[in-house]
Amino acid sequence: MELRATSYVKCAACGGGLDVLTRPGTDLSFAQALRGALRLPVGLLGLGLAFALAVSASELDGLAEPLRTPALLAWSALAWSLGVAIVFATAEDAATLRSVHLPWLDVLRPALLAALLTAPVLWVPRTGWPGAALVTASALALVPLLLALFARQPGPLSPLGAVRTLSRLGGDGLLAVTCVALVWLFARMVAALSESPPTEVPPLWRKAFDMLGAVSLFLVPRILGLLVQTRGEDLGYRFQARGRVPALPGVRPEQTVAYRAPEPPPRASREALAVEETEGVLVLEGLAPTGDEET
Repeated sequence: MELRATSYVKCAACGGGLDVLTRPGTDLSFAQALRGALRLPVGLLGLGLAFALAVSASELDGLAEPLRTPALLAWSALAWSLGVAIVFATAEDAATLRSVHLPWLDVLRPALLAALLTAPVLWVPRTGWPGAALVTASALALVPLLLALFARQPGPLSPLGAVRTLSRLGGDGLLAVTCVALVWLFARMVAALSESPPTEVPPLWRKAFDMLGAVSLFLVPRILGLLVQTRGEDLGYRFQARGRVPALPGVRPEQTVAYRAPEPPPRASREALAVEETEGVLVLEGLAPTGDEET
């Protein structure tokens, strides 16, 4: 017989057993969840797609105007399609993108809007302090808009709604803005290295820097997905998988044991019984076996 593990959940304060109320999301804080930001839930196929997009970005970036800008905008829409899938897979704590079942429209629509929102960053200078200041300011403005978009809030592109989203998230929202700004600044710095003269940086290294900058951009949807995972209820995000985290504080699994089937009840005796009534009480007594009993 197969033995299964059974967990007994008790209150940490009084030790009494209880049925656990659960909520969606995770019991980790956003700061704790950021430790796994480098583990993209893309699988082998998604990882190959990310590198293919990085290679194509390196080639498109070298085009001359007027072809460069529309080509990079089209690339941004494709990259955000993968990014939106990363956001939803991270929010649902899925191992791969295939674990999250979403209609294509739910991926393409926010991807196109995210590409339009982040399009001005393409024209920010890659060198100098003014460009760095613009990238930091764009992170502060775009992160709450992107969060509202991915959480499917009504009117996600409202500036007033963005301010409310940041105020609702508090320190976690500012931490997300800081992390996204750092990723964008890193990608900008690496892209600037790729534009260095061949006498300073060999062509092969310039290509590698360009690809590294493009791949690092996929950390942005990962960070936003971790924030949705940990603070999804505050954002109004509708989780697909619910009931995974205890909602009551101080609740923990106290013990895990192997399940064993109960002992079967004893079988009734087959002996002959004698019935005797004494003062209204029936008394059953077993009769001694005789030689006349049938076998």
